[in-house]
Amino acid sequence: MISFLTGDIVDVKEQSVCVDVSGVGYHVTAPVSVTGSLKVGDKSVTIHTYLIFSDNRLELYGFMSAEEREVFSLLITVSGIGPKAAVKMMSIPKGRLLEAIAGEDVAALTTIPGIGPKTAKRAILELKDKIGALFQFAPGASMVAVFERGSEAEAAAQALSSLGYSPSEIRSMLKNIPKEEMEKLSAGQIVQLGLKRKE
Repeated sequence: MISFLTGDIVDVKEQSVCVDVSGVGYHVTAPVSVTGSLKVGDKSVTIHTYLIFSDNRLELYGFMSAEEREVFSLLITVSGIGPKAAVKMMSIPKGRLLEAIAGEDVAALTTIPGIGPKTAKRAILELKDKIGALFQFAPGASMVAVFERGSEAEAAAQALSSLGYSPSEIRSMLKNIPKEEMEKLSAGQIVQLGLKRKE
């Protein structure tokens, strides 16, 4: 299996990139979260890949981290979610995707093109515990794990957890803070806002 490629980006399309590795061009299908972060001319880029054999051909799917690749590998184990649908699901922020699955948010998953209520419910049923094990949080859906690692939101969730609040309480405090607003705040400000909204 090809675990990763390191090379120069020679072509970028909406859902794929071409990576030149020592003179060999590899076509890699990727989410827009990946293709949107790359441009032609980028040097020594490492893309973590997942190789799939289908329809008598080999296809490479690429991600910017091994962690994202692990999420993809879990998604394609769900009946009704093939590689193409999984790529679409990976196009939304990873934290939001994990939060939707961990929080059993069917409505959030069905906003993804090609994902209906039945598939969303199946994904939640089959992946909630697996994602919990992969990201080392309990099957109760800890809010700490669903935020991007290293983000202010994650730090705020950790702080609230250390204060004794349960995952469900943390979710209740933070879920109504708009993502755009949260990205502008420090961890301390997020905690203060969350506590204020709890009162």
